[in-house]
Amino acid sequence: MDGLLACPPVVRWEKDSMKFGLTIPNGKIARVLFCIFENRMILLHGLIKKAQKTPKKELDLALKRKSILEAKR
Repeated sequence: MDGLLACPPVVRWEKDSMKFGLTIPNGKIARVLFCIFENRMILLHGLIKKAQKTPKKELDLALKRKSILEAKR
């Protein structure tokens, strides 16, 4: 693909939030948790996937950051 990234599948993980995974050069999968806020994609948290399910503490951190963002509205 000559350095271009294909759009990864996006999965909803909370009412207004989504996540996607990317395969990185070492063969591991990076997961990014994000939301759309005021017509912008806001990356809330990123991690290297180690298990099938995203750990609750990682989801909680992203939700905390999202609530801080929304409180500034």
